[in-house]
Amino acid sequence: MKKVLFLFFLTFGSSIGIQSCSDNTTGSKAENEEISEYYCPMKCENDKTYSTNESCPVCNMDLIKK
Repeated sequence: MKKVLFLFFLTFGSSIGIQSCSDNTTGSKAENEEISEYYCPMKCENDKTYSTNESCPVCNMDLIKK
């Protein structure tokens, strides 16, 4: 009985260990940044958003991630 219980816990523990080591992220950091939207904190062009994190073409402030 102890042997069966030991094997059960060994199998169960191994499966949890393997699951915790898996990588759950999808895509790379560059791909995630492409999907993001950025806006000017001064609202120079109202609610216009940009796909790149550069600077506002009107006031040259750094854009903020939405």
